[in-house]
Amino acid sequence: MKKTWIALGICSALAGPALAQSSVSIYGIVDVGVTKQNGGTTPLSGGNGVTGPGGDKWDVRQAYASRLGFRGTEDLGGGLRAGFNMEMRFMPDTGAMQGTQAFFGRSVVTFGGSAGELIMGRDYLPAFYVAIAADPFSYNGIAQMGQLHTFPGYSAADGTGPVQAVRNDNQISYKSPSMGGFTTQVAYSPNEGSRGTLGRAVGGNVEYRAGALYAGVGFDQTRNNGTGHDPRLLVATMAYDFGGVRPILGYGRGRSALLDDSVDVSLGLNVTAGPGVIHALAARLNPPGDNNTLVKYGLGYEYFLSKRTSLYADVASAKKQALTTTTGFDTGVTLRF
Repeated sequence: MKKTWIALGICSALAGPALAQSSVSIYGIVDVGVTKQNGGTTPLSGGNGVTGPGGDKWDVRQAYASRLGFRGTEDLGGGLRAGFNMEMRFMPDTGAMQGTQAFFGRSVVTFGGSAGELIMGRDYLPAFYVAIAADPFSYNGIAQMGQLHTFPGYSAADGTGPVQAVRNDNQISYKSPSMGGFTTQVAYSPNEGSRGTLGRAVGGNVEYRAGALYAGVGFDQTRNNGTGHDPRLLVATMAYDFGGVRPILGYGRGRSALLDDSVDVSLGLNVTAGPGVIHALAARLNPPGDNNTLVKYGLGYEYFLSKRTSLYADVASAKKQALTTTTGFDTGVTLRF
């Protein structure tokens, strides 16, 4: 018995430092609110997706994308570390899972150190981080810019389908450490699995952060396996925080396999107001062709009851030439953990 206790003590002493160098955490967001949209025929990013006759309706839905995530890191010594991030997405109003993947949001393994980090799995395009920085609503709610404006016209299909997703399966990327405020990320997704009909994808970004200033540029390109040219995307964002007042300039240019370039220009604003933040935006999307320019305006306020819980209310309006105006609002509660 004495030998057993000695052996257990030795094992505990050896395991202690290893466990102390590892960490695993659970995080998430749960958001439920209501949305009201009229029956306008203009596409409204962040809306309920129902336009035209019958589109005037109420919905119980989320503004912030609800999620449940797991992440962890381990210090391997010598300046090296390994990690993972697995993130589920779900619809709290029904309990249904978003997408067909169990870990729709992110599913990656990471490895790196002072020279940068290798990231492998289902992950965001590098251009996504620049694009979402242009949206003062950060892709949340009915007033957001969303992919419609930040990924203008970028589609691996024929241009009539949805825009390219902000994530790729089977992606391999490298992210550099910060060097004088600059970071860069490059990524490659092979012609594999879900990309079999889309072709391989390559992308990258360069971001600069120095105090109140943010600037970034990103690109993505999909090899077209059919006729037409290769779909491609270019995004750029600049923002500066003037002590609680943060204007944002955004630019996006993208094309699909069969359609020429679409261009979006946006102006966003975040203003600290009491225990909350005011969000505002104006975005102008000009697709190829005549008489089809789309303009969107959004305004919202998020009131923080605590560091983890907030209430929000947003209003939005969008008008595309030759179509009728679509307007809507949402309000709800967000809890973070």
